[in-house]
Amino acid sequence: MKLIDNASQWHKLWSIRFAILSALFGSITTAYMALPPDWLPYIPGWAKLLLAAGSMMTAGAASVARVVQQTKLQPDDTDRAGA
Repeated sequence: MKLIDNASQWHKLWSIRFAILSALFGSITTAYMALPPDWLPYIPGWAKLLLAAGSMMTAGAASVARVVQQTKLQPDDTDRAGA
């Protein structure tokens, strides 16, 4: 397995940021499923819709962001030394 050239800048990559958001939305949805059944009627429908839409949109955005070049990222000094 070979890492991308700017793997050390993972925290600046939009695909990683969207993937983290998608995981967060998915975790909240999983936690919702674990709630006691008598709590579920108190959660508004718009909140459920927001979680589902947020999860789908951030997963899609991560896929798109992975193939879009981020022009403001510059190679690190460690990347230049390896070239």
